[in-house]
Amino acid sequence: MVSAPLRRVWTRSTVALGSHPRAYLPLARWRYPENLVFGPYTEIVIEGFPRSANTYALAAFTCANGPRTVVASHLHAASSVAQGVRRGLPVIVVLRDPLDACASLLQRQPVQASSALGAYVRFHERVRPLVERS
Repeated sequence: MVSAPLRRVWTRSTVALGSHPRAYLPLARWRYPENLVFGPYTEIVIEGFPRSANTYALAAFTCANGPRTVVASHLHAASSVAQGVRRGLPVIVVLRDPLDACASLLQRQPVQASSALGAYVRFHERVRPLVERS
């Protein structure tokens, strides 16, 4: 189990680097299972703010398409979306009402409401131009 201070450092670095693929994705490959992080074999990206039904979206996609499709998911960072758009891949950004997503996040993690809402806004501010460009 990871200590709370180490988890906070990781979360802050994720927020700070999350929209910079060259900086963030190598760290994510070190921290997360290979099958979740955007890589050379990724076929589709499914991303969203935490507690926005990312797991449900991934399960529904896998149920409909089978487990062999390589999906980048669950990093909750704009980097995966940016890489997917850059490579011309299908990208699904899961959306949930901000108050609902943040209320759910507050039940799971000890963060302040203002921090959760700020993170929600930052994630979507970084993703929106990418989606509009594609």
